[in-house]
Amino acid sequence: MPPEVVFETKINIQAITDVGMSRAHNEDNFIVCPDLSEKHWCLSDHPANLSSRGSLLVVADGMGGANAGEVASEIAVETIRNCFDALDIEENPEDSKVKDYLYRVILEAHKAIVAASHQNPSCGGMGTTILIAWVFPDRAVFAWVGDSRGYLHRKRSGLKIITNDHSMVWELVEAGKLTPEEADVHPDNNIITQSLGDEDHPPRPDFLSCPLEPGDRLLLCSDGLNNMVTHKAIEKILGEGTSLAAACQQLVQSANQGGGSDNITVLSLELLENAPKKEAKSYLWFLLGLGIAGCLLLGWMLFRAPAAADSAPQLNDTYVLQQEVAALEPSPDKKLTVSNSGTEEAHAAAEPTPAAVAPELKLALARYDYLDSMLGLRFPDEDFSAADQQRILLSRMAAGDSLTTANNEKAVNELLSLARKYHLGYAADDSARQYFLDYLSGKDKVVIDEVARELIRMELLINQVKPL
Repeated sequence: MPPEVVFETKINIQAITDVGMSRAHNEDNFIVCPDLSEKHWCLSDHPANLSSRGSLLVVADGMGGANAGEVASEIAVETIRNCFDALDIEENPEDSKVKDYLYRVILEAHKAIVAASHQNPSCGGMGTTILIAWVFPDRAVFAWVGDSRGYLHRKRSGLKIITNDHSMVWELVEAGKLTPEEADVHPDNNIITQSLGDEDHPPRPDFLSCPLEPGDRLLLCSDGLNNMVTHKAIEKILGEGTSLAAACQQLVQSANQGGGSDNITVLSLELLENAPKKEAKSYLWFLLGLGIAGCLLLGWMLFRAPAAADSAPQLNDTYVLQQEVAALEPSPDKKLTVSNSGTEEAHAAAEPTPAAVAPELKLALARYDYLDSMLGLRFPDEDFSAADQQRILLSRMAAGDSLTTANNEKAVNELLSLARKYHLGYAADDSARQYFLDYLSGKDKVVIDEVARELIRMELLINQVKPL
């Protein structure tokens, strides 16, 4: 009888959002949770295991006057994230349960945007599209409102559009009067028939369950991509065999080269080839033999230990523990100073640290804490969400400045983007610092240096924007 083989599924997720070539700020937003059993909302540089509770990908394309579109899309993704954080997800849920919950979280996001519009008249009329993919090892369940689009690329069959745009021109496509390619370049392709935030017309999301195979690539994007890059060009980029990260970079670059008339968000998941996790029956004898060999080796080591101990130098257990702790915690004689220009200098004792990247890691974490204190808010009104606090902070930093220029506005938006990336300024989010530390753990010096450069950039932006 052949051995029973159990497979594990791994995924690779990449995401990029870009302001484009014509817009002053980015109204797109996205969130990613590679494993809903852990509920860590962050990207990883390495492939992740796809659990039976699935992975979640969300794209929102905001619309409205001033920065209201950005507010609407942020409220939508934060509401969805909070709903999933509170959800007790069962293993391998049925499609009916998946669709029912996606429907409910979309309505919650819609209600949150409407409520925010009432509370802040300057945001009246704001709205957003929403596109969600809940991905399991064998399928992906899509839910959407608006014209943010979902694709499936399969090696043997090419690129397929999974979602149907809720737009006027897509109705012409469904009537057979336009092709999808013609719809993408139609002058009225920006007129959508559904969105979140329209109080008089609650959203009616569509759903589709799509079977998946190893090697499939899913693509979720705002219309800033498909309005600038043709279907054939997207298919070619995803099918060239390059890494997923390189493909996403090339998609955004192609959209900007095509004009970049809108914000561009690209979110892609690749289902990697399945690898056998274990062969249950065929490994039983192997494991038994390995255990016996281990016992024999342990016995030999115990027999040899007394003789070896007589000749080996004695190490104090407390000393060893102190050396291990010293590699993880800041040295007491290291001082962190901040100059007038905002740059930090770390002065450490001459004694080297055990880990090669420990100084860089400590310095990056110290800079993170310093920036968090600069951006941190303490609102007495607990009704303010963490996202609202951060948004209000950054908007106040630019408010009241009679010399506000396009450069200053760009600085505020770039600062917002970086602050969101590293969860800085979220007074209510006690886990943000731990997420940052988890992200850096195990990274090499190149990655840590890149993070440090972005944190330095944030400090320069804070100094550029008029303070409160």
